Amino acid sequence: WKNHGKFFKRIAPADLARFQEAAALWERGKGRLPYPKSEIPLGEKTKSGLLAHHYRYWHQMFNPRQLLALSTLANAINEETDTTLKEMLISAFYSALEGNNSFCRYTSAGGNKSQGIFSRHDFQPKMTFSENNVWGTEFGHGSYKNKFELVMEGKRYLLLPYERMIVSQHGKNITKNIYHLDTIDSSREVSLYSKSSTLLNELHKNFDFIITDPPYSGNVNYSELADFFYVWLRLLLKKSYAHFTPEITPKSEEIIENPTRKKTSKDYQDGLCAVFKESHHHLDDDGLLVFTFHHAEDS
Repeated sequence: WKNHGKFFKRIAPADLARFQEAAALWERGKGRLPYPKSEIPLGEKTKSGLLAHHYRYWHQMFNPRQLLALSTLANAINEETDTTLKEMLISAFYSALEGNNSFCRYTSAGGNKSQGIFSRHDFQPKMTFSENNVWGTEFGHGSYKNKFELVMEGKRYLLLPYERMIVSQHGKNITKNIYHLDTIDSSREVSLYSKSSTLLNELHKNFDFIITDPPYSGNVNYSELADFFYVWLRLLLKKSYAHFTPEITPKSEEIIENPTRKKTSKDYQDGLCAVFKESHHHLDDDGLLVFTFHHAEDS
């Protein structure tokens, strides 16, 4: 009565039996299923959040039931022969990894749900963690079903793009989707490049726009955190793309302040300066350099 009819159901023998059955299935089938077997490398974030807590391999960040569900799903995705469809399925898969591991926690904030591993930008081991249904049920957050719906939403937007506009209706301001984008000039060809801003000279051309997102100094170790997803992605993509061949993401070129990798604040400053100089060199005289910077320290 104190919680208005809401309660947590205690674990029952049937619940435990289901978990034990999944664990047994995993032990019997893991030899033929894809899952990351590589060791966790030493890093600024991994040494304190993972290695210090005796996590040695990436698969140890998942319980047996999660490994069974995720590896079974990955195995089925790998059988898709249409490249576009396969990569749509993979997009949902790697997104679902964040909410289906033993580093998730239950939170009452934002609707009483399980919160993913990167609610903060580091690895935080949990004494008690929350477990979703990987596939997706009526309730839950971060399931495969939910993530695939986001992929479909992106495809729908691709086919019918729109802008949002605030309009006044009955004395109230409301947001309205505007689908007829008459102001967009589609009479000329446009080329888009996704590339490190330090390597623009390889393209031998100038640009109308350069949009870049500077890293957060020592605040967020993107490449170290990205390994959590990458070690699964490479299982499905290494035969198609050479840059998924290495066991972990590249680290040496990252512009960051990282004591473990002997990267100082000067390295960070020099790296950003190189990006802005290179961008200036390849930007048209009337072009725009656009970047966002959210670090708490102005220096």
